[in-house]
Amino acid sequence: MSLKHAVLIVLQFEDGTGYEIAKWFDQGMGYFWHASHQQVYLELGKMAQAGLVTFTAVEQIGKPAKKIYHLTDQGLAELKGWMLKPAKQFALKDELLMKVYSGHLIPPQDLLDQILKHQTDYRELLNKFKQIEEQWFQDVENLPLPHQYSYLTLRNGIGYAKAWLEWCDEVITFLKGQIGKQPSI
Repeated sequence: MSLKHAVLIVLQFEDGTGYEIAKWFDQGMGYFWHASHQQVYLELGKMAQAGLVTFTAVEQIGKPAKKIYHLTDQGLAELKGWMLKPAKQFALKDELLMKVYSGHLIPPQDLLDQILKHQTDYRELLNKFKQIEEQWFQDVENLPLPHQYSYLTLRNGIGYAKAWLEWCDEVITFLKGQIGKQPSI
């Protein structure tokens, strides 16, 4: 997936300035797709040149005009075409998993400290996801269809955080059993 498609997804929900579009990546979509504000602005320029988006300049007092971006018919066709293609399997790159993979090289307590930190982070993430669920998705079946689809991504995030917490518990139990034993290397 490219940033272009992520921006098209945002714009199919609503028109917005570059700043407003970038905020989507800081909030909801930021849990599963990251982009900096600079990346978003650069991509919007490319997309406007390609005819995928257009913008309306809105004059401001004492500031440069702001651009409000709109999805074009060509942009919507591009988005739909991309959505019909099979998604690639996610390529996982995780530093913590690499450390656990070679965990026998360091004292178990040092790795345990890192796992405990991740466990705390994933508990906080799970709590945040549950708060979002309580605030925005009380009555999912009666929400507009686009929001029902958004809810499915939230459910994935909740499951992901729960799986990480379960795995952390397993690793913590193992590492606690290794403390005090002689390292293999």
